[in-house]
Amino acid sequence: MASGTRSAADYLAETRRPVYSALLVLPYAVVYEIGIIALQAGLTGEPVREINGGDYLIRRVLSPLVGHFAFVSFLVLCAAYFVWQYEKGEKRPLSFNRAALLLTFVESLSFALILCLISRYLWNLSARAAFLDVQVGAPPTAASGGSAGDRLKMLILFCGAGVYEELVFRVFLLGILAMFFRHLMRWERFSADAAAVIIGALLFSLFHYLPPGGDPWSFRTFAIRAFAGVYFSAIYKARSFGIAVSAHALYDIIVGLDW
Repeated sequence: MASGTRSAADYLAETRRPVYSALLVLPYAVVYEIGIIALQAGLTGEPVREINGGDYLIRRVLSPLVGHFAFVSFLVLCAAYFVWQYEKGEKRPLSFNRAALLLTFVESLSFALILCLISRYLWNLSARAAFLDVQVGAPPTAASGGSAGDRLKMLILFCGAGVYEELVFRVFLLGILAMFFRHLMRWERFSADAAAVIIGALLFSLFHYLPPGGDPWSFRTFAIRAFAGVYFSAIYKARSFGIAVSAHALYDIIVGLDW
């Protein structure tokens, strides 16, 4: 029993290292960045100008400095990784265990499937509440059906959602809010982190309804997305950025493509 507990603790500690997050995030980032180029060039049909909202927000904020440079969000992602790696000060930063890396993917898939079940339950439960607006359709982010080109577009955008929405709302926003409550408001760590998670989750949900390209307002989808924001924040804080990214992307893909 002690050996098993120690092995689990070793796995949790090992997979919190930056290299595991980098290797877990990289496939989603590459699919998104290359996919967006293909979509905008019309290689999959009619040219598509749509990009992920998190990517759009980063581009918009940094546009006075870099103009319309297409890969600025990816560079911000890389910069965040190198800062994290520098803070860790590891002697062998690129070493990793393949079995442990595979387990992080399985872990993220498990988190995604659990959220699918919870969001479906909350969606059905909310339909019984008279004060909630009635909306016909599937849970948030659903985009089932459509042509193969439409599904490919959504797959690409869902990969980007996992990467850049987690970068913006978990790494940056959660960190800024936590520092505000801890250092300026002088709150205890737990209270500061809890407030940051709740406010961050509400802003994360609200972001999905803002123009351009925002969804029609629905309190039901807002509440479920806010819950998802808390859920992904918990994964980010308890496990790692990479697992949160993968769980987010996989959840969107499973629900959005009706898999």
